[in-house]
Amino acid sequence: CGQDKPDWSPDGTTIAYVRWIGPEESVATEIALYDMETGLISVAYSTSFPTVLDRPRWSQDGTQLAVDVTTMQPNGSDYAAGSIGLIDLQSGQLRLLTDSDHFFGYASWNPSGTALVFEENGLTYWNDTPDGKATNLWTINLDGSDLRRITNNQPGGHRSTQPFWRSDGSICYVDAEEKKSDRHFVRCLGADLNVLPGSATPIQGTHPRFRPLPGE
Repeated sequence: CGQDKPDWSPDGTTIAYVRWIGPEESVATEIALYDMETGLISVAYSTSFPTVLDRPRWSQDGTQLAVDVTTMQPNGSDYAAGSIGLIDLQSGQLRLLTDSDHFFGYASWNPSGTALVFEENGLTYWNDTPDGKATNLWTINLDGSDLRRITNNQPGGHRSTQPFWRSDGSICYVDAEEKKSDRHFVRCLGADLNVLPGSATPIQGTHPRFRPLPGE
């Protein structure tokens, strides 16, 4: 068993996180909700092997959670497919927003709560990109329309991964060099999706998160 990937609700009353239950070769997962006032834990959604849920992220209005929905290989340690899902907290239903033709994961909400950005074949799941695949960022509207790739990396080249959609409309992400684990830098795309000028010394690291802007 394990507990991981916490995310605060917008009103600060609840923490969503993933619970891993059972051995790796047959693991089950739950998206759990911890009530800060009462200390009570409820389950928003649960799955059994080979479907695994990960990385819950709250919508701005607190009514939905974006999650990674991955399918494991029979050995329980390798991934077969990855999609982005939405859990409706009122109905308790999970809706897949993307198919599994691409290996999608690591979703982040846009400022208005109408779209998501996420990675394809990202560093979150693959230390090295699978052969013949590229690591790019994609966006999609919540109704499933307008799925589009917003970076243009090629197989064996740079990897755009682990995005974070900021309140000013910019999208920051990790720019990773293939097969160079010490060459991961945080870069940003402006709201127009053009690359923003970087500092003389780019921030080196992974999993970018940012302090809220004044007035938020």
